[in-house]
Amino acid sequence: MTRSGKISLYLLTGAGILVLLLAALVFLGPRLLNTKAVRDLAMAELERRTGVHLSYARAEVTFFPRPRVVIHGGVLDVPGLTAGTVATLQVDLELIPLLRGNVHNGNILLEDPDFRVRIPPGPAPEKAFSLEEFEGTLSSLLATLRGSAPATVISVRNGRLELSDGDGPIVSLRELDA
Repeated sequence: MTRSGKISLYLLTGAGILVLLLAALVFLGPRLLNTKAVRDLAMAELERRTGVHLSYARAEVTFFPRPRVVIHGGVLDVPGLTAGTVATLQVDLELIPLLRGNVHNGNILLEDPDFRVRIPPGPAPEKAFSLEEFEGTLSSLLATLRGSAPATVISVRNGRLELSDGDGPIVSLRELDA
């Protein structure tokens, strides 16, 4: 066999091994990541970093056609501040940063979320409520979120949100699609 024939054989062998490893990752990766130990470790790390208590009925991790995490029957609780449920939470991950070891959200879909937010009592306001100040505060918050996750698109289907204080509900929104 000539020298160029040997080089071609080595290149084809290397490409074949690479294809086999990628196929094993696509087919066996979700089975390995969907184990209870890996999910419990991920939930414990998320709770440690955010201070939010999370639980869920079922979770799935898929790599094909794109990396995606789907959580069914999620329950979120921030003691004393908010509590809620989500029928389905779907998070699409960006592939290139994931290959580098970084997790970046692409799209987030919340189906049938139901959240109750308790507004803690504060000092009596010195001046009346101003819609312009509220819009400014909200837009600065959204700008901060956009800066921390610039490519993330969050979609909500059939959502419910209730804001309350110590006296009872302030605002209750139903059938939110955003």
